[in-house]
Amino acid sequence: MTDALTDAVLRALLRRAAGRDRSATLAARVIVQAMIPPAVRMTRGQVRPFGGRTFDAIGHMTIAALYVVARSGRIHTRPGRPAANLALDTLRHVCRELAADREEHGEVLAAAQDLADRTPGPAEMAEARSVGAAAAAAGLQPTGVLSEGEAGRARLELLELVLDAMRSGTLSPADGRAIAWHYTTDPVTDAVAATRTGTTAAAWQRRRSRAVARLTASLQLSPAA
Repeated sequence: MTDALTDAVLRALLRRAAGRDRSATLAARVIVQAMIPPAVRMTRGQVRPFGGRTFDAIGHMTIAALYVVARSGRIHTRPGRPAANLALDTLRHVCRELAADREEHGEVLAAAQDLADRTPGPAEMAEARSVGAAAAAAGLQPTGVLSEGEAGRARLELLELVLDAMRSGTLSPADGRAIAWHYTTDPVTDAVAATRTGTTAAAWQRRRSRAVARLTASLQLSPAA
């Protein structure tokens, strides 16, 4: 199936899963089954050798969160990426339950960098080059180019979200850089970022916190049509 058809089918399933009859339960189960690969990646990214965060424990939590999101009756308005938005919202639920000790609202973005990525195909490689070029032009890449270590699916999705938010006016260019420079495999420290942008480390950190909050709010699920 084409990407457009896949998106349309997923949106239809999400709308059906919002109902109260037996077909809603079946639709939600189909959605969960279809989202098993990203659910496995989320689980692997959250497993830790301490605190009971085993693969089985996190896996059960992830599947439960995915089912809740599927039955919520709310669909992202951002066109063309229902699967990515569904995965991000599920990850946000999981991170909130784990109560990770990180920056407020930023856990979903930081944890996304730990997701394991499969080997990309030609279309994904072309998309990665396109996103990387746009991100470099917008100043979102600290080094100016997307390195091989950063070309994973999670990093690309984060850059796409930030770029879209900048285009829509949700984030300013400085806001976008505050997020993209921090949530990466080799983050730019607040002190270095402040020197580059002519501000203070504290002011840069506040900018990032506000930018993350605005981006998170823009990704909140909206009522389905």
